Amino acid sequence: MNVDDIYKLMNLGRYDDARRIVASQLENTNHDFLDLLNLYHLKIDIGSESQNPQDLEDGLTFYIENEKEIKKHITISSYHYNRANALSGLSKLYWSANPGVKTLSEVKTHLQEPIDHFWLALNNTGSTNRDISREIRVNLANSLMTTGRSVEALNFLDIVLKEYPNFPNALISKASFLKRHAMLNNGGYSISLYFEVYSLYNKALSSHQMPPFIKQVCIRGKDEASKKLENEGFDISKSEKELKDTHKEYLSLTPYRRFCLDNFITLNEHAIHCKCIATEKDDLQIGSTLGVFKNPEILKLELLFNRIKSEFGLARWLYFRSQTAQVQEYNDLIFTELYDNEESDSLIEMLRTSFRTCYGILDKLAYGLCKFYGLATHKENILFESFWKSKEDRWTKLNEKKNLHLSAIYSIACDLNTRNGQLKEFKMWRNNLEHKVLVLKNSKKLDLDPYQLYDDDFIMVIDYESFKSKTLHLLQLTRAAIFSFAYCIRLETIEEGGDDSFAISINQK
Repeated sequence: MNVDDIYKLMNLGRYDDARRIVASQLENTNHDFLDLLNLYHLKIDIGSESQNPQDLEDGLTFYIENEKEIKKHITISSYHYNRANALSGLSKLYWSANPGVKTLSEVKTHLQEPIDHFWLALNNTGSTNRDISREIRVNLANSLMTTGRSVEALNFLDIVLKEYPNFPNALISKASFLKRHAMLNNGGYSISLYFEVYSLYNKALSSHQMPPFIKQVCIRGKDEASKKLENEGFDISKSEKELKDTHKEYLSLTPYRRFCLDNFITLNEHAIHCKCIATEKDDLQIGSTLGVFKNPEILKLELLFNRIKSEFGLARWLYFRSQTAQVQEYNDLIFTELYDNEESDSLIEMLRTSFRTCYGILDKLAYGLCKFYGLATHKENILFESFWKSKEDRWTKLNEKKNLHLSAIYSIACDLNTRNGQLKEFKMWRNNLEHKVLVLKNSKKLDLDPYQLYDDDFIMVIDYESFKSKTLHLLQLTRAAIFSFAYCIRLETIEEGGDDSFAISINQK
C-alpha cells in the first residue's frame, strides 16, 4: 500500500476509492500492529474529509479499545490528536445534522470531548514539535468554533500564522471564522474586515498544496469579499498601500499597546482582525451603537463590565511589566537564604498577581450571568467553573437558553473545571497562590532543595517559564470569556427598529 497514493485520491475527492484500498488492506490479517494503526489513522482521515460517520466510528473504536498498545508505538500527543480528529469529525456531523444553537447539554455531550483531546494533544507536544503543534492548533480552533468560542479560535489561528504566515489551512479557516464571528456578535461588518478576508483567501490561493475542491472554496470566498469591497467603493488595486498604511498605524501605537495586540489580550472588537489606529483603545462594551437597548438591566451590567475591564487592564499591565521592566520596582526586601533557587522579586509578584486577578474576573462574569438570568442571590458564592450545576434548577434554566455565546462561556468553564477539565491546573495554581505556597523556580538553574522544604502538601513548585506561558494563556482565555459575556448579554437585550422612545443610549467616556 502506498500511503501517498491514498492521499492523492483524497485530494481529488475520490474518497470511495481511497476507502476501498484501506478496507482491502484491513481484510489482510497478516499486519503487525503498527501497520494496523496506520490503516485506522487513514480511515479517520478519510472519514473526516468525506464526512463519513462509519469511518470515524471505526477509527475511534480502534483508538479507545487499543489505547495502551497504541501508546507504545506513538507519542501521547499523537494518540490524543488522532482520537480528537475522529471525535471532531463526529461532532461536526452532529452539528450539521442538528442546525441551530445547541443547548449546554448538547455542547457537553457532542462538542466538548474533541476539545478535551486536542488540549491533551497540545499540552503533550513538547517545545520542539512545532509542525505537529501547528496542526493541532488549527484543528483545535475548528472545534472551538463549533461551541461559539470564535475569539479563541481566531487567537489560535493567529498564533499559527505568526510563525507560518502562508499556511493555507490556517488562512482559510481564519477567513471563514471572521465572517462567522461578525455575523454572530451583532457588531456589524466593515470594509477592513472584508479586506482582511479578501487578503487571507488571496494568500491561501498562492499555495501549491491545496486540493482542487478547497481551491474552489477560496476562489468563491475571495470573489465574494472582492464584490463586497467594490460595493463599498474600495479599490482592490490599492491593497498594497492599505497594508502599508495599516502597518504604519500599528507602529505609531505605544510599545505597550503593540504588546497587547501581538499577544491577543486587547478588549477591542476591531483588533480581532486588524491592528490599525482604531485598535488604540479597549472600547468593548455590552451595548452597541448599531442596536437599540430597552432593558434597564443593561446599565447595571455595564457597571459590572466597567469593573471587569478595569481589572483585566490591570492584570494585563502587570503581565507586561513582569516581562519588560528593566529595573526592579522595589528592592528593599531581604529574604532568608534557603538555597532553594526560588524566584522572588517585584516582577515575579506582578506575574503572580496577574494570574490571580484573572480568576476574580471570571467569577465576576459568572455572577453577571446569574444576575442577568435571575439565578442567584447576592449572598451566594459564585465560582465560574462550577456554578452551572451547583443547583439543579439553575442547570435546567441555563440549559433552556439558546445563546451561542452562553455556550462558549460554558465550554470555557468545562476546560477549567477542577475535576475533569483539561485546564484544571489553572484553578489548582490559583488556590495555591491564594491559600498555600506556590513557588516559582527556574528549571534552567541547578535544582537545589538541601533542606527538603518542598516535600510538603502545603507547597507547590512550578517552573517559572511554564507559569509565565500559562499566565498569558489565562489572560487570553479570560479575554475570550469577557467577549463572549458581552456578546451573550447583547444578543439577549438588543432590539431592532421599532419605537425608540424608551431606548437606552449606550455611550463611552
